[in-house]
Amino acid sequence: MTKSIYTTEDYDNMSWHDNIIHSISIVDENYESNLILGIDFITEWICENNKCQFLIAPAKLVFHDVKDFQLVINKKSLIMNSYLGLIIDKIIRESTPNKDKTSEHWRFKFCKLDLESNNCELSFVSTGFTQTILKEPILKNEQTLIASERI
Repeated sequence: MTKSIYTTEDYDNMSWHDNIIHSISIVDENYESNLILGIDFITEWICENNKCQFLIAPAKLVFHDVKDFQLVINKKSLIMNSYLGLIIDKIIRESTPNKDKTSEHWRFKFCKLDLESNNCELSFVSTGFTQTILKEPILKNEQTLIASERI
């Protein structure tokens, strides 16, 4: 069984490679902004004989106390009913100077170049993250869930 909750302390043992972002929201509360990503979290890659299957679970990835938020989406061929394709290549964590020295701050960067040479870039400073697995993983031949599998 996959863990149901991951935190910043788990970062070094996690990978978000090829995870699909299907929703993005920002919640402002008590003078703090949280960035909430709905993702299809690949819990395991199962590869045999040059063929892979994926255990995928819907998850909520929340970055806490977000500042210096930057989002760039360049999708040149976006048309109605086309797949937007926000795919995480990796999440990079870099330590940042903290003026008040009371809590750790990290710069998180996401980047993915897709097959059509379009790009999406997301960068921000955060005190950390919490990721919650919302359902048991499903074995799939592709790296994404359909909407009904996320409910």
